[in-house]
Amino acid sequence: YKDWSTEGTLSGLNIESGQNWNDAAVKMAFELETSNYATSSGNKIYLTPLVGLGIHENPFKNPERNYNIDLGIPHDETYSVTWHIPAGYKVEEQPKSAKMSFGENALAFDYIIETTAELIKINVRSKLRKPYIEVEDYADLQKFYSEMAAKASEQIVLTKL
Repeated sequence: YKDWSTEGTLSGLNIESGQNWNDAAVKMAFELETSNYATSSGNKIYLTPLVGLGIHENPFKNPERNYNIDLGIPHDETYSVTWHIPAGYKVEEQPKSAKMSFGENALAFDYIIETTAELIKINVRSKLRKPYIEVEDYADLQKFYSEMAAKASEQIVLTKL
């Protein structure tokens, strides 16, 4: 993804794909060293851990919708991100884990966060099971995407010990 980093060092890239043509699973692992995800002020670091992953603004901004919505092909995406906490810092504030769904599980978004003294681990799963959304469900779809974007944009605050 082009949004992951415009500056920094990418290393240890490993891409694995399924063993046959109908296995759509692709796994990618790498290490990224960059300052694009954090800002500092005084003795605090403000980390936006999911920049470049997922949706950070609601694509459904119009107040009304006149036509049904086709979100493309069904998919199931999982991102696992591990952040190393810099020496001399601790997590002061972090988002809460959340599970959201739209319709009868037509869309689902899971955000699971775990922290230790050295690491922050975040697992994000986005599932699209029913890509065709009726126009009468537009307001609920807008709300779902707004909540998902807000969760993906939450920051983690690290404080110097």
